[in-house]
This record gives sequence, C-alpha cells and structure tokens, in this order.
Amino acid sequence: MVIEIRVDDLSGPLTQALIAKHLRGMHDSSPPESVHALDLEGLRHPSITFWSAWVDGELAGIGALNQGDGRPGCPGAARRDQVDARRRPAPGCGDRARAPAAHRRRRA
Repeated sequence: MVIEIRVDDLSGPLTQALIAKHLRGMHDSSPPESVHALDLEGLRHPSITFWSAWVDGELAGIGALNQGDGRPGCPGAARRDQVDARRRPAPGCGDRARAPAAHRRRRA
C-alpha cells in the first residue's frame, strides 16, 4: 500500500467533490449556526494549509490547518472517504499537519 500526503491546491475534481460531500454532511447533521466548515473559497485563504491523502492513487481523505491568528495552528476537520473502511490514517500524518504551523511561527 502506497500512502501519499500532499499539500493540495484544491483544484482537483476529486478533492472538490470530497469537500462538497463534507459540507453537505455537516449541514445535514448540524444546525446552521453550528456549522463552521469552510467552502473552497474559505479553504484558499493564505492562513490555511490544506492536505489530501491518497492511498494507492485513490483519494482517501482531506484535512486543513488554520494558522490565522499567530497562535499554534488550529486543525480543521479531517474527512476520510469511504474508499476502504479497513484503511487507517498513516502514522505521522499529524506530524505532517503540525510542521507548517511550526514553520509559520518561526517566520513570524
């Protein structure tokens, strides 16, 4: 099994479809005032780093990290696709999500 986690520019149709699915799920299961998920435009903000996770070339999940206020990064919701319920996140995925936040703090 080959797992690839990449910073994603949000331009791919599979990534966009999973974000749309995530937003629909949030709105279907929560009152509107409790939905804090960002749409594509919101996820493109410079303070947000967005990743997609691919397993054997198939989109398996997405996640985001918001570092907008100078404090340690705030992870956004991560969404796993239903590609294969037996697959689990790769070890070290959290480390990959935290590294850009640490880099941003060093540059500030």
